[in-house]
Amino acid sequence: MPGITKALIAKELRESVFSPKNDFPFTVISEVGDYDYFIRKAKEILLSIPISRFENKELVLAELKTIISLLALAKVELKYGKENNKAT
Repeated sequence: MPGITKALIAKELRESVFSPKNDFPFTVISEVGDYDYFIRKAKEILLSIPISRFENKELVLAELKTIISLLALAKVELKYGKENNKAT
């Protein structure tokens, strides 16, 4: 197994990129426009992942990809979302 490198981390992050307009279920989820919802959904999925090493590795990897995507969506919504860019 190769050591963990910046290039491997970048590769994994690139695999979690999605188009909110074309990639279901993110087409629906992104319309919520609430970073708190995205974080709660990511936590919900994270807590549902089995801890056992005997579980389906592909399922766990898919769930981790979804969690990373949801957290990225939350960050973008918090940083650039309409609700958060209002003048105070």
